[in-house]
Amino acid sequence: MTNCRKESYSSLAGSFLRRMLKRYGYTQESFADEFGVSTRQLRRWLHEGINSLDTVQQLLIFFDANIGDVFIYEDAAGVFFFFNRTEYVLVLSAFACYNSFKQNMEENNMNLKEAFRTQNKIQSLTDECIAVLDRQQNIVKVKEIHQRNKVMPEAEDEVVESSPANEFASDITALTEFIVFLLDEKEKLCSAVRAAKSTLDIDIDGESGLNFLRQRVSHTFREMVTLRSSEEIIRGGGCGYKFNAEGNQTAFKCDLKRITTINFDRNKLKKQNRILTEKIDEISAKIDSCIVNTPVDYEAPFDVNDTLSEIFESFLENRIAA
Repeated sequence: MTNCRKESYSSLAGSFLRRMLKRYGYTQESFADEFGVSTRQLRRWLHEGINSLDTVQQLLIFFDANIGDVFIYEDAAGVFFFFNRTEYVLVLSAFACYNSFKQNMEENNMNLKEAFRTQNKIQSLTDECIAVLDRQQNIVKVKEIHQRNKVMPEAEDEVVESSPANEFASDITALTEFIVFLLDEKEKLCSAVRAAKSTLDIDIDGESGLNFLRQRVSHTFREMVTLRSSEEIIRGGGCGYKFNAEGNQTAFKCDLKRITTINFDRNKLKKQNRILTEKIDEISAKIDSCIVNTPVDYEAPFDVNDTLSEIFESFLENRIAA
């Protein structure tokens, strides 16, 4: 086997898609139309890679392929090689977990854990959009006209227009609508999370904060119980003063005996910390169970693994369809 190039999984997925288009004779336009995406999105997948496991899974179904096909390439001689075997195993494991998660999500509502993750994703998307709008270069167009004709009648004026700073600058109005859409979704999700929490027999927010405080106290207790009462002699560590024959005061060195005594009941503190640790573990297990097993009546309008570009592209398509 020749040297295998090490590439990221998303890059390999993009290469896989290019091979499939070539194998089945698709043009970018014909595939985008049949697969149900825009040609702009397709070009991004081909050139930048594919991050979403859900998208890769849909492609595998569409082309009747398997995950192993994502990890191979064809050299000039037509010989196929596997890429990074370690990453191959990791992604196989990821797909197994992902499929299990998808199956669970089909049978049940989103749970609190996924709801919290979605909340963080919405916050991240909103922050990214605001960062785009905060740059004046993205929200204004500047046209500069070099009025050469006023100086030289035979000369033509030159017009220079600013180019968009990024891909979102071409449709700022849609981006503002997208931000409002994200805020609406955040409001719906927060409402659903509150409703889900109201069914619990514990206040997971309050208990989480309290358990964090318990952990801090427990850490201090553990540090304290490691202390011991002790004595030590430090040679030449002490000092004193005496008068010499001329009557002058002079300093001299002596040994220093240092006695360290703990001023608390160490055994009682160990018992207190043991009880505290058991409480921490009990509450942590209860919180974890609530987060995983409590359903939330909310359906995310996007895959949390997708990028801002992918989610915004889907938003534009849905807006046009509506």
